[in-house]
Amino acid sequence: MRYRRLLLAGVFILALSAPITARKFVLDFRAIDFPGATLSVALAINSGGQVVGEYFQGPRTHAFLYSDKNLTTIDFPGAIGPQCGTIASGINDGGQIVGEYCVGLTRHGFVFDQGNFRSIDVPAAAFTVATGINNLGQIVGYYGDGVAIRAFILDNGVFTSIDVPGAIGECGTIASGINDAGQIVGQYCVGSAHHGFVLENDNPRLLAEQRRV
Repeated sequence: MRYRRLLLAGVFILALSAPITARKFVLDFRAIDFPGATLSVALAINSGGQVVGEYFQGPRTHAFLYSDKNLTTIDFPGAIGPQCGTIASGINDGGQIVGEYCVGLTRHGFVFDQGNFRSIDVPAAAFTVATGINNLGQIVGYYGDGVAIRAFILDNGVFTSIDVPGAIGECGTIASGINDAGQIVGQYCVGSAHHGFVLENDNPRLLAEQRRV
């Protein structure tokens, strides 16, 4: 029995001293530069490796899709803003893309699906920006109502406003991403201080006002 205990103790010590194998990532950077652009920014990627973002060329920005090593411009028809033009900021595994575009100085959200654009505008908002989309087609972003900046989720045609309690200041509440479990991440401000947040879909305190379109 004594030798058995010593053997078990030795096995336990060996187990504790065994090295922990961590997953190793190979750093293989690949530049994404749109030909002729003075600025290229990648903003989101899906599970298939498709990348979306923006590039600056001429007087405004343009959105792009990087897929199978090919770059494609995505411009919302009629987007003629002096600065933002079209920006793609989210893509899901189905290839649905969301972002924003400008007409003049007014910002609008959009979803691009199978070659078709659709505007996203929170009713009565001064501006709307879409930032993320999950594989269920739920879209998040933020909007200005003339008083504050507020986050939103768009699900089956219903806008739900999201306000972190106590968020007051220059950024208000901004949602930047959503996963398939409905968890939302973003930032909020208290005065000039910026904070991150994660919102669980079972937390009713941050889900306030619904607006149907």
